[in-house]
Amino acid sequence: STFPIDTRQCRVELQNGQFFAQGTCRDGNPVLYFRNYLLGPWREREDALIDAVLYRLDHYLHHFDRECRRKGESSKVTLVVLMGKPEPLLDWKRKMKRKKRNPDGESEDDSDDENVTFISTMTSQELKANPLFLGNSPRLNSADEYYRHSNKNVVLRLLGILDLHYPERLSRALLIPGKGHHYGYYATTVGVRVGLRSVVASDRTRSKIFVLRKRKELRAWIEDDELVTLVGGNAPVHPSAFAF
Repeated sequence: STFPIDTRQCRVELQNGQFFAQGTCRDGNPVLYFRNYLLGPWREREDALIDAVLYRLDHYLHHFDRECRRKGESSKVTLVVLMGKPEPLLDWKRKMKRKKRNPDGESEDDSDDENVTFISTMTSQELKANPLFLGNSPRLNSADEYYRHSNKNVVLRLLGILDLHYPERLSRALLIPGKGHHYGYYATTVGVRVGLRSVVASDRTRSKIFVLRKRKELRAWIEDDELVTLVGGNAPVHPSAFAF
């Protein structure tokens, strides 16, 4: 293990589905997801969060390495950092707004929606019965409120650690900023890039970090059936994201 982690200190963070691996990108590399918003209040223990991420990262990389050695391939990963709320939840709220504007059920133009997925056709009861579509733990009530579970400092610290200890393992990092101060992260494209320069020393690593404007831009790197529903794809989050 690269980092000796006392899992007793981060057991909560290891079971909340904040950082997990699922699917592959178009290049065939495993995809790792880091989420900013989760159900329930954050404990605001930055070190516990970082320990949980590093513990899972070590586990995933050892597994990926074994698979790649068996296939004779190099082992790299694609990282997706989602600073906003889950895509299915946003889609469902847009659906409810359209119904409120048009109670007769006539079709409306959805061209102003960023990315309306098939989840939009689900009722609130169906969403609550299928927590993995929202990326929620089956142990929690999907009707609970979402809260921010990280901050800019945590994200920049993690990117700095990746740059220092795993410089050749990152194929690319795809950052999707939240919008406005209520996300706890003033994440304009310019602001993120300026912040990255202060913690990511390597020009080569910085060149692998892409700040996207919309979640649908992820499809340039990850196919719909490999992309999790959290960000507008078709794949529900696997229960292993919440297992420890």
